[in-house]
Amino acid sequence: MPEIAGTGDGSSWENAANDLQLMINTAVAGDNIYVAAGTYLPNRKANDLATVVENDKDNAFVLKEGVMLYGSFTGVETSPSERDMDNPANITILSGDFNNDDVVTGTGASLVFENNTENAYHVIIGLGTEEAPITNATIIDGFYITGGNASDPNAGSITINEINVGRYVGGGIVLYNYASPIITNVSIYSNTAIYGGGMYCRNFSAPIIDLILISGNHAESGGGICSWTDGLPSFQYSTISGNSAIAGGGVYNYQATPIFTDCTLIQNATTTGAGGGMYNYYASPVINNVLVTQNIAVTFGGGICNWSHSESIINASQITLNNADTGGGIYNDDLSAPIVDNTTISSNTATNNGGGIYSKNATGTYTNFSITDNMASVGGGLLCFNASPFFANGTISGNTASAKGGGLGNYQESAPAYTNCLITQNTAPYGGGMYNAESAPVFTNLTLSGNIAFENAGGIANYDAFPIFRNSIIYGNLSLVAPNVYNYNTSESYFYYCLVQGSSLGWIGYGIDGGNNMDADPLFTDASNDDYTLQPQSPAFNTGNNAYFGEGQEPDLTAVTLDLAGNERIYNNTNIDLGAYETQATSGLANFNSITVQCYPNPVTNALTIKSADIIENAIVYNAIGQEVIHKKVNNSTTILDFSELKSGIYFVHITTLTKQQTVKVIKE
Repeated sequence: MPEIAGTGDGSSWENAANDLQLMINTAVAGDNIYVAAGTYLPNRKANDLATVVENDKDNAFVLKEGVMLYGSFTGVETSPSERDMDNPANITILSGDFNNDDVVTGTGASLVFENNTENAYHVIIGLGTEEAPITNATIIDGFYITGGNASDPNAGSITINEINVGRYVGGGIVLYNYASPIITNVSIYSNTAIYGGGMYCRNFSAPIIDLILISGNHAESGGGICSWTDGLPSFQYSTISGNSAIAGGGVYNYQATPIFTDCTLIQNATTTGAGGGMYNYYASPVINNVLVTQNIAVTFGGGICNWSHSESIINASQITLNNADTGGGIYNDDLSAPIVDNTTISSNTATNNGGGIYSKNATGTYTNFSITDNMASVGGGLLCFNASPFFANGTISGNTASAKGGGLGNYQESAPAYTNCLITQNTAPYGGGMYNAESAPVFTNLTLSGNIAFENAGGIANYDAFPIFRNSIIYGNLSLVAPNVYNYNTSESYFYYCLVQGSSLGWIGYGIDGGNNMDADPLFTDASNDDYTLQPQSPAFNTGNNAYFGEGQEPDLTAVTLDLAGNERIYNNTNIDLGAYETQATSGLANFNSITVQCYPNPVTNALTIKSADIIENAIVYNAIGQEVIHKKVNNSTTILDFSELKSGIYFVHITTLTKQQTVKVIKE
């Protein structure tokens, strides 16, 4: 601790004190305490702040309501704005290492602590009550906090103002009972605990934590941070990195609702358990614009593990390059129900199941998502096991399974709903696009194309499963056997208003023809460049069933009003298109001025009459695969087309005048 000069009363830099806790004790709300560079040890027991006791493990710096602590001064500044906080020489350290001999090596799962048995249990304690809280008027700014060791499970508690504070929680910072300071420009590193190596927060404590680094801390639960019952911390612009724990390498939340905004969770790890980046247990964290990357869990949830009714809200985030045995990116279990929106889950790896996401006995909602380039044995992109989450407006692409279900897998009574999803370029030996076993998922407006199986079922493989497909396109998948659909054992796939490649040769092997299905080229705009929107004459245009999006349907899709591209799903009150994308034009042509025509009878047997208020120049008929089968020059407002030689099926009549055009779907009986 720096030597004092002058009177030591703390009235100026010339009279600086060397007893930080004494300065806190004598300060009143609204006072600033400036702390010069150097290392400061707590010299008073947290429950006896009037007495100096050197090197006692119960010593800690105890916060006082409204008192503002600022570190990183050289000793000449007159305000915090004058500090040069980027200069390593200006570091102000609050340390629990009384002997100054701690040795910390490694990072993440390889962290090792030596010589810290004599260290203080806690470096900083904030403790309030409902009647006398520690509010945001209390500030900690510009410090390095290190050397707290609360890792003895048998150490019991210290009683401070009649409140018991566990000696096994929060090696760096403990915030109990309505303790809600602002903590900013702080580094919390090399602390240990049973719960919350770097920080522990509970009982309606709601600190605002801004621009901090929590790194290289260790605990059994929550290496970096542990938010316990009714903990309400708010983190922003902060990094949680290189921490380790049995569960929750970076963060552990129990019955708490922390908020993370514009943060990074990176290279945290578990030593034997779950939740490399974050573990949630009966918790509801809010995660906004957070990067969760390069975290490792030995068991479940490399990035995030949600357990026991946890309801995480994840928005506009990236969960990438994480690794676990199961659920490389996200793991959900025991009635957890995450709400995930506008989030990318990519390049995660699971040794066993669910490269991107694994959900077991769970629900949840995923919207506007991207699940790409993940890897697993089963369910490269995601795997549902007795789970029924809701997926809408997302892409599942480029994922790989070494066994089954490159894009996704649904197992053991799972009944998830997938709507407006594109599943493409996934690979596996069986079920390149998906593998369904003993499950009954429902797919509405699915586009499944460009997936590859090295053995069976490039698109869909089913084993004792009963999936339902509606308004969907299954086309252009590849495998040695059954490129699009393969049913094992008792499986039956049900198709309604779908385009299923190969089904015109017979439905045996495909499943049940529920009606209004077709086998045709969907005429994607440019599938080779990942554009699976529809060309103007696509047979998938306006051939779906809008009723699936109506009220009273199961699953309930009334909230899904946009397609995968963010356009209106039911456009201009016309029939919905097949697949994940909706053409934003009545005729399937972009940018046209429509005319009003009558085409009758429809369905037609032989002769189709066309009447228009304008002079018709041309009438062109296309079949379901976009081939021109009739082309008639007219120059009249009325004409008759001969359908007698055409096969039964769906046709599109394209009518043009000098300035306008329109396409009408016609059924030939």
